[in-house]
Amino acid sequence: MVFLKRKIIEKFLQWKENKNALPLMLVGARQTGKSFIINDFCEKNFEHKIEMNFMQNEIFQSFFENSLNPADIIENIEAFFRTTINPATTIIFLTKYKNVSVQ
Repeated sequence: MVFLKRKIIEKFLQWKENKNALPLMLVGARQTGKSFIINDFCEKNFEHKIEMNFMQNEIFQSFFENSLNPADIIENIEAFFRTTINPATTIIFLTKYKNVSVQ
């Protein structure tokens, strides 16, 4: 198990260092430790984490309804969380978005 954890952390670090990286999406079966490994990675590699759990707060879906432009989405997130997002130090973690529909 430690080998697998180390392997995925290496992949996450490569993603973090890539200045042209697209959003990282981790998919897999339920209850396999996806959120645990991401939270662990975020704690160790970012100063700030914004976690958006779509099951706990349905308003998050509205951030994507009028525009899929990343700048607009970031503006919505910054307004909701009353913060400024610095991509070098802040990670946005979207979770429990399975039933979210984007028009």
